[in-house]
Amino acid sequence: MYLWFAAKKKRHRRRRRHEQFLGAQGGTQIPISHNLVQAAHLLLVKALEERKSGVWRTKENHATWYAPGVILTVTTALDAWLNEVIGSVRMTGSIPDEQIAVLIDRPLYEKYREAARTVTGRRVVPKDLKLLETLRHEIVHFLPYVQDIASGKTVPDWLDELSAKMLLISTGDPKVEFHLSQKLCSYALAYWACEIAHVAAEDFKALYDKHQLIGPILAADNFAFFQQLAAPKDLGQFDKQYGLNLTG
Repeated sequence: MYLWFAAKKKRHRRRRRHEQFLGAQGGTQIPISHNLVQAAHLLLVKALEERKSGVWRTKENHATWYAPGVILTVTTALDAWLNEVIGSVRMTGSIPDEQIAVLIDRPLYEKYREAARTVTGRRVVPKDLKLLETLRHEIVHFLPYVQDIASGKTVPDWLDELSAKMLLISTGDPKVEFHLSQKLCSYALAYWACEIAHVAAEDFKALYDKHQLIGPILAADNFAFFQQLAAPKDLGQFDKQYGLNLTG
């Protein structure tokens, strides 16, 4: 009974939020994606700095407490940015509110794909955005799996692609592996999440003709912040600068 009531209350709150968004006609809009991007930037800085401490350190990766926070924050920033784009389009009156209502109700990947088609009339297939959304879901709705580390398999099937991309913390020993929660605390994974968010934003921006660009679209450039920091492939130079040795 409680779960039914809680679900109903959540749906009611979500409907009220959407009604408030769609019903407002006058006033101004202030974005929040730039705040989230700045927070993701600061977290990624801390994630890189953590390589200097006594962490599991490999040639192109290291363990960092901050990685899950980077992933959640930058993915949420992209979601917010996309809603800001949709909100600006709504204010132009070029798309009926009925279509806007459908768009804002979609999960991130579907929203991105449908917004591109609805807003620009063009199609785009966002690189790895679905995988990033799945990763965010795994962290936001985390379940403390009981895992046999001696099996060498601690990554669920739906995240296997992250292992294939060498983005997770790994022992390198097929007979024993880290738990999933440890494997997600990965600098390479956090950096990848930032790259995917940036590519998605820039690809969406590229669908617009230059004379059609609106304010939120220009903010796609904010997602390039990670380029100021050492990429996983450049961590060797970082180690040399600070006299660091590999531990894994």
